[in-house]
Order: sequence, then C-alpha cells, then structure tokens
Amino acid sequence: MDNWQQEEDKRETVNPEKMKISEQFMTAMFSPREYRDSLLKLQSKKVVGYFFCLILLLTIIQCVIPMVGAVAGMGGFRNIIMEQVPDFELKDGTLFFDERFKLDDEESGIYVLIDTNEETFTKEDAVVNTTFVESILVSRTNVIVSNMVAGMGTMSQELKLSDFGNLHITNETLADMAPLYYMMMFFMYILALVLMGMKYMLSALLYAVFMLFLTKMMMLDVTFGEVYKVAMYANTMGSIVEAVTCCIGNPIFMMAGSIFHVFVTLSIMNRVYVRTVIV
Repeated sequence: MDNWQQEEDKRETVNPEKMKISEQFMTAMFSPREYRDSLLKLQSKKVVGYFFCLILLLTIIQCVIPMVGAVAGMGGFRNIIMEQVPDFELKDGTLFFDERFKLDDEESGIYVLIDTNEETFTKEDAVVNTTFVESILVSRTNVIVSNMVAGMGTMSQELKLSDFGNLHITNETLADMAPLYYMMMFFMYILALVLMGMKYMLSALLYAVFMLFLTKMMMLDVTFGEVYKVAMYANTMGSIVEAVTCCIGNPIFMMAGSIFHVFVTLSIMNRVYVRTVIV
C-alpha cells in the first residue's frame, strides 16, 4: 500500500520547471497536497507571471465586464449622451435642462434636484437631514452642494455657473468627447488592476498570519515566507468565485461568495499542512 501511494504521488507530481500558468491554476485550486512539491519550488519569475495573470483575470471579471457590458448595452457613450441624457445647454453662465430631474436615494443618502425653471437656489434650500446626508441642487444659474458633517452640522458650497465664463456645452459637444471617456475608462482599469493586486496581497497576508499561528500550535517548522506563498496560491479559487458574484451584483450572491472565499481558502491551506503532519 505504501509503495502504491509513493508511485501515485510520483506520477501526479508536476515538474516545477515545466509548469505552465494553466497548471499553476489547476494545482492552486484543486491539488493543495502538491503545493510543497510544485508551487513552492517555482522560480520567482513564474510566480510573478502567475499572479499578474490572476490579478488581471480578477480585474476583468469584477470591474471590466460589468462596466463594458453596461456601456455597450446602451450603445456606447455617444448614444448614452445623445439618447439617454435629456437635452441641455450651458451658455453664457446659464443652464437649460430639457426636463426637471429629481433623485432621492434614501439608501445612499443622496438628494439631487435639477430644475432650470428656478432662477437660483440658496443654501437654505438644501435638503440635508437624517435621511439625506448630501444634497445637490442645480438651478438656471448656480449649483448648491451640501453635506452633513458629523459634529459640524450642514456644510454648503455654492458654484455660480457664470464662473465658467463663455463656456458652451451641449449634448453634442459632450458626445464628441466619447474617445476621451474610453481613454479615461482604460486608466480607471489600470488603477483598478493596481488596487486589486494590493487587496489580494493584503487578504493573503491575513490568511498567512492566521495559518502561521495554527502551524506553530501544530509544532510545524515553517517560515512566514512559505506560509505567505501558500496563502497567495490558496487564495485563488475563493477570489475568482467572489469576483464572479460581484460581477453578478446580487447582494445574496455577493455575501455567499465572501463566505465561500474565506472557507475554501482556509480549507486549502489546512490541507497543505495536514499533509506535512501526516508525512
């Protein structure tokens, strides 16, 4: 039986020098008992390449797909501005908006009113209370932005449209800037990629600290660097599932994805070190 197990382990172990990105993904998610014989022996450039691909995948799933899907579903930025946004014109410090617009989102605490039939709004018109912590009022000639600041009460600022001078803006002029919006989206995705990488490394750090504590209780001779590397790989499956649930956008799915993320990551790390104890 022992000989059979040795042969099975030998057959299933992948040569670290020849591991492809896809093989790292499969091992990281489904073969925790092979970590020490494969993933932990990889050269730094292979590890960096793997995590770049992983962070790129997470960013695409969680950020790129929802935004691109929403924009493409409405025909692109130009179509959104020309067809979805009411006709408006800012000229000589005076705003014309084709229809009265009101948004009172109690969940986020934001109140927005655009009414160019009003010549001007004052700071006293701000709708800031226990329900709305931020109020934005737009009239024909000015904008009033008010916020509820803890311990300081209501803080209001006025922006006069005459301060824009001879600036002339319409739906058409904004639609002509569509290429700029796509360029801004690209830089936003680059920023999202960086933030996703930072988030991933931080979550792996928390898992590593927790597992290091457990391994010390199990009297295992492991270093923090090794545990952190295990955490980086073990975090793969949970992160992908959580990104998918965020892409779907359903709160129940998102909560379930977060719980699954924690459970599966700790389970994979536990299996990596249970094998150490058995062997």
